[in-house]
Amino acid sequence: MRKYTLLCEDRQARAIERLAHEFDMTQEAVLRQLLAAGLDSLDRVERID
Repeated sequence: MRKYTLLCEDRQARAIERLAHEFDMTQEAVLRQLLAAGLDSLDRVERID
């Protein structure tokens, strides 16, 4: 398993914190889901091309 570090702007950090609080999740879990959703979207775009 590889380890990554994410740096984001304050606005994005607040949105991640808000989602974590709203859905009773850790910030790490929110980031994992956002990353997975983004990668899924990328996969769909690559299949269309």
